[in-house]
Amino acid sequence: MFCRLRDEDGLLAVFVGDLEEKEALLTADPKKFRTTPHYDGYPAVLLDLPSIGKKELRELLSDSWRRKAPPKVLRDHPDV
Repeated sequence: MFCRLRDEDGLLAVFVGDLEEKEALLTADPKKFRTTPHYDGYPAVLLDLPSIGKKELRELLSDSWRRKAPPKVLRDHPDV
């Protein structure tokens, strides 16, 4: 799984590079990026979809997918 749409609040969970990147995103724009205790210790953030532009969303989803995809799939789909 590389992302998850949370039914309870409509936020989208995506994986980021590491905990430092997570903290940087949370600090940079708390309107766009959130977290909950459930994600403590995991390099994942919650996205407020209405606050994210299409280009930024595409980039965040692609990055999350690349972090979770198996190596063979990555080799077969280098443009994602």
